[in-house]
Amino acid sequence: MVDNEAVNRAAFELLQRELPFLIHVPCAAHTIQLIVRSCLKHDRYASTAQQLTDLIRHFDAKENRMALRRIQEARQLPVLAVLRPNDTRWSSTLLAAERMMRMRKEVETCYDQESLPSVDAAFFPALSALIDFLKPFQVATDIVQRDTSTLFTVYETFITLQRHVRDKDPTWAASRIIQRWEKNVNAPATVACAILSFARVPSGLSIQAAQDFIVHVGAAYLHYYHLCDDSAKLEDVQDALLAQIAAFHGRTGRFASIEAQKNSFVRSSSGALNSRLVWLLYPDVELGKVAV
Repeated sequence: MVDNEAVNRAAFELLQRELPFLIHVPCAAHTIQLIVRSCLKHDRYASTAQQLTDLIRHFDAKENRMALRRIQEARQLPVLAVLRPNDTRWSSTLLAAERMMRMRKEVETCYDQESLPSVDAAFFPALSALIDFLKPFQVATDIVQRDTSTLFTVYETFITLQRHVRDKDPTWAASRIIQRWEKNVNAPATVACAILSFARVPSGLSIQAAQDFIVHVGAAYLHYYHLCDDSAKLEDVQDALLAQIAAFHGRTGRFASIEAQKNSFVRSSSGALNSRLVWLLYPDVELGKVAV
């Protein structure tokens, strides 16, 4: 646990000299934040985001806040305040937008084109569309921050986000996700977890890079902790892992029955697969140790 990304990277580079199997995995939740921040600056949403900021600032004036309060009280509604987003948590923009939509009728009585010319008649429909765009990113952030999340969870979450933005048809947003994935996410480690979790990896993600990761990082891990034959050289362990990956993909040799074992776990757990339990059946196989 370290302070920030720069310190994280420096600490990793120092430790990796002694521990060559360590991997560097930037914060997935922060990566999602960077994606959203980038999307909010795009022409599609920049105007709406700026109008939301202008409307929030309108209520910096005490008389405007009091006017909003009075109209809520007159209509016997819960007295709600305008929420102000902050730079370090993109989800605060979503919360601020949702609060503004909830108070729409009351808010609209507190300004007009003369007092707030930057907020036009199309603002609230556009704000509703922005909320619809942002909501899955909040869900994704919550998922990757769960204690039970893994690198495979991150992988699945980013795929879900790509589907979401493509359904909205902004190809620019999909490119933002891919750019951040390539820059911030340890893709080989993440795809390796997908492979070892029995998932099909879509085209566009490098299975070869993931297999190389399993071979080289896995061999370093096994060799460092003496989890393989002490007489084996590092290259021998790498060769063994490579052969086992081929057998795993082909469901041959030691892994001829792994599909049936996986399916038995699925049936016994009502459809949910705990991949770790499957790999625990292979305690004497190098690939099983690396997978776990």
